[in-house]
Amino acid sequence: MALSVIALLASLGAWQLDRAQQKRDLHEAFTRQLDAPPLELALQSAAEIEAQAWRAASGRGHYGPPVMLLDNRVRDGRVGYEILSAFTLEDGRRILVDRGWLPAPPTRDELPRIALPADAVSLRGRLAPAPSTGIVLSEAAAQPEAIGGDTWRVQHVDFTTLNERFPPGFLPMLVYLDAGEPAGYDREWALPAPDDGKHTAYAVQWFAMAAAVAVIFLIYLRRRAAAPTTANPSP
Repeated sequence: MALSVIALLASLGAWQLDRAQQKRDLHEAFTRQLDAPPLELALQSAAEIEAQAWRAASGRGHYGPPVMLLDNRVRDGRVGYEILSAFTLEDGRRILVDRGWLPAPPTRDELPRIALPADAVSLRGRLAPAPSTGIVLSEAAAQPEAIGGDTWRVQHVDFTTLNERFPPGFLPMLVYLDAGEPAGYDREWALPAPDDGKHTAYAVQWFAMAAAVAVIFLIYLRRRAAAPTTANPSP
């Protein structure tokens, strides 16, 4: 039993070290892309776009349906939605644009007021993976929920699911709309930060607990070995 507990605690420590390394890698990738020139979306393949996370990007086209409300996004203690709109590039491909955050109305039946520019526009933003939304407990949770017209509520952005539901689908990255661009909302993006320290601290705690259990177990074994044995009485 003690060995199982030690192994579990050590594995949790190793997992936190891995998470710390992932955060470092993510921040380094973000830093490398800060000064890179904007990527022209219409000139890149889907694979090239997917490999350019956190790089500035630009394109020309027009907004259109569907509009997706990414649910349960909290800002300053208020629950709201991130507004994801389809953007059709001049070459005909579509990419999802995260236009920012809006507070949720008082009831689930009400929708925030969302407008789509009618004319063709130039787009500037930053390529990035879909926002983290925690653990998806079932396949149903990834399915878009129709809530009126061309507006859908989503709990999780899964491109495979969205491409099946909204053909011809989307390029495999979001564009986080620049703060100076029109047609956006609250855009205080949570960009990758060098916050690997907390994971390292958690790892130290798990390893320390594993070491403490190991010491206690060794003390128990030594005391057990040193205890006098009682001879069986003669018949």
